[in-house]
Amino acid sequence: MESDVVKEVIQGAETFGDVMVNGDYSYYMEKKWGDRFACIGDASAFLDPIFASGIYLAMKSVQLVGGGVNTWLDDKQISHIEQTYENINGAYQFLEILIGTFYEPGSIRLAEVNQAKGV
Repeated sequence: MESDVVKEVIQGAETFGDVMVNGDYSYYMEKKWGDRFACIGDASAFLDPIFASGIYLAMKSVQLVGGGVNTWLDDKQISHIEQTYENINGAYQFLEILIGTFYEPGSIRLAEVNQAKGV
């Protein structure tokens, strides 16, 4: 245990089973829309809580899905909402890659960037 504060808080505590840790808070809903419903914001997907970009994606997805649902209700065509969710999913996938890179800093070797370009 490296945190003095945590050491102090749990001093004398007894364990009563296996300790489990979950560092991945991310989730994705497989079925994001259907007859009479559309998942928006964090109900649709959630990424690491440290990154404010996840908040932006949640809010932007609400705006995009709202427009998609409106078009869907007006013209009874699902293609617009399908495209909307495809775009949103792509944004979440891209951000997930960036977050993964953040947590694996060894995956980017800035000292080698110029060498890769032949500079």
